[in-house]
Amino acid sequence: MGTRISDSQQYAHLWGTPELEAIFNERARLQSWLTILSALANAQARVGIIPDESARIIASHADAQRLDLDLIAQQTRVTSHSTLGLIHALQQVLPESAREDVYYGVTVQDITDTWFALVMREVGGLVYRDVRALEAVLLDLAALHRATPMAGRTHGQPGAPITFGYKAACWADELRRHIQRLREGRERWLVGQLGGAVGVLGFFEPAGLRLRQEFCAELGLSEPAISWLTTRDRNGRGRPAVPPRRGQRLGRNADGRPVDLAGVPQRRAVVRQHHRENVHIGAWVDRRQRGGRREVGLGGGRDAGHEFVGPGRQQLVAVGVETARDQPEQGAGQAADHQRHDADADEGDPGADRH
Repeated sequence: MGTRISDSQQYAHLWGTPELEAIFNERARLQSWLTILSALANAQARVGIIPDESARIIASHADAQRLDLDLIAQQTRVTSHSTLGLIHALQQVLPESAREDVYYGVTVQDITDTWFALVMREVGGLVYRDVRALEAVLLDLAALHRATPMAGRTHGQPGAPITFGYKAACWADELRRHIQRLREGRERWLVGQLGGAVGVLGFFEPAGLRLRQEFCAELGLSEPAISWLTTRDRNGRGRPAVPPRRGQRLGRNADGRPVDLAGVPQRRAVVRQHHRENVHIGAWVDRRQRGGRREVGLGGGRDAGHEFVGPGRQQLVAVGVETARDQPEQGAGQAADHQRHDADADEGDPGADRH
């Protein structure tokens, strides 16, 4: 196995597909970068920034198979620069007359951000195809099993009956929203980037705006309203790309050292929820046993009126009774402490149940 599990012949299938590998492997990435450099040269020639002959030569030599990968790696290490290794390797195979016109006036993110847009176009097409296929399968399942009963779930346990068709329809409904998100995201993702140093197109004046228009058109991408060198929200779904710092709520551990308590209420909520469910189920089953009822109700809270009758009933009764017997009686102080604990946890957990 290689250093990374994604390179393992045995496990690589867990981390990607042959189609994605063909997009993201090193030769494919370098070829995409060369395609971008070729489009840049063609656009620059059309607006009169570099000679037409240089653009033609660069385009004819923009083939990753021509380049020396060892040289690219060595030059990248020597220069500590993301793309200088590629530039030097491409210049090495070009006639001397065209060498200085490679990568003329641009910066790293003009190449890498534009590559991101090209990748999103390819990956987005694959994901869209596969999600649509999966949606079709789920819709067929929903129709086939519209009357197939199964136990619903509440608080992580069996609840009132539903059908498997309903469950599959819920999955299909969710996938439909993902399909909508993919469609809506194209406008943000499939946008080129060209700004040069600090993103203001100053190096290319007075032809900067026309050059960016020609460059994006060459690659089949939309033109941005303004450079997005430092505005990274295009890569997400509209939320801020960098969340606020999680260092506002501080406490101290047993040694007196400050610790970040952000997220702790949510963890307490999980522990509290498990504790409450175990006690509630056990006590409820025990009460029903004493009352002579054979059915076992599961779920509690707002679902306390539901009953589950099935082949696992007796085992559930046994587990519930043992849980109830093991739970000590709560005094007034313990009950009040649990109420405070629940309120604390609910305050930090927007998804917590409030009965």
